[in-house]
Amino acid sequence: MSNLQEILKTESENIDKIHFYREGVFYKAYERSAYVFVTRIKPFMVKRLFVKCVNQEVVSIGFPTNSLRSYFAADKITEKDNEAEVILDTAIVPADFEKWREGIAMTPAKETIVKNKDTHITSEVVEGEKLIVTKIKTFPIEVKTPLECMIFLSELKKTL
Repeated sequence: MSNLQEILKTESENIDKIHFYREGVFYKAYERSAYVFVTRIKPFMVKRLFVKCVNQEVVSIGFPTNSLRSYFAADKITEKDNEAEVILDTAIVPADFEKWREGIAMTPAKETIVKNKDTHITSEVVEGEKLIVTKIKTFPIEVKTPLECMIFLSELKKTL
C-alpha cells in the first residue's frame, strides 16, 4: 500500500486515470482522482483536511470497496494489491482541477489519534467503535429470538 506522500506525488502527475486506494473496507480517491470521480461519475461529499504527515491540505472521497463495480464496468477496472485504477476517456485539465479544489471548504478539524504512521482515525470513530463493542458485549443473545437478533444487527448496521 502506498503512503500518502507517494499518493500525492502520483496525483500531482495524474492526467488520465482515477486511482483508488484501499483503506480497510473502503476505497479512497485523492486530489485529481477525487475531482474526476465527483465531477464526472457521482457527486460525493468531498473532504478537505490539513494532514500533518505531509504538511498540506488534502482532498479526498471514499466509499465501500464492494461498490466500485456499480460505478464502472469490470473491464474498465484494473486492480492490484490494495489499489485500483480506471483509465479515463478524456484527460484531466489541471487548471479545472485547481479551480474546483479551491472551491471546496475545509472539513472541520477533529482530534486525531495516530493508529500507525500512514493511517489516522478520529477520536469520534474510536468512541463509536467502543459504543458498538459495548452494545455487542451486553446484548443477551441467549435469551433473544432470531427476529430480535436480526433487529439488533440491523440497528448496529445503521449505527455504522
